[in-house]
Amino acid sequence: MIAYLRHPAIEKTDEGFVPVEKVYEYCQGLGFIPEQIDVAIIRSFGKRLIETAARRIPTPGKIDGSGVRPTPIGLYHIQELLGNFNYLDAVVVDTPILDPELEHYITEAHTLADRVERCFVFREYLDRCWRFFHPADILLDWTEKSAEVLTLLNRLSQRQ
Repeated sequence: MIAYLRHPAIEKTDEGFVPVEKVYEYCQGLGFIPEQIDVAIIRSFGKRLIETAARRIPTPGKIDGSGVRPTPIGLYHIQELLGNFNYLDAVVVDTPILDPELEHYITEAHTLADRVERCFVFREYLDRCWRFFHPADILLDWTEKSAEVLTLLNRLSQRQ
């Protein structure tokens, strides 16, 4: 959603806000239902990843109809943190792993070597999930981020 909000081809107001209706259209086109989009908007707002026009607080079923835009924190998440080992190592423990072939590899890790190995598996999981999307529909290039992550993980594993 944040990548969608920042995309230059998306219709925005002079202040950079994207109409909420467009956000719902985009996300529903990816298969999300309105309730899931509500949650994403509310959580993103709560984490200061996005902001709303007129600084209104979004509530379920009553998302302000004017618009939303990414904050610098939100942009930092998609531009920098996605390729960061510490970030991936932190989010892997909260990400549901739905692939039975990989889920048993995502375990508690105490050593750096174990954490790096877990991130290799997590990256593979995200790559597999990415294959279900059509790249033209998604305005985030996970393939590029995945390559960055692989380079980083290879460097970390060589240091051990």
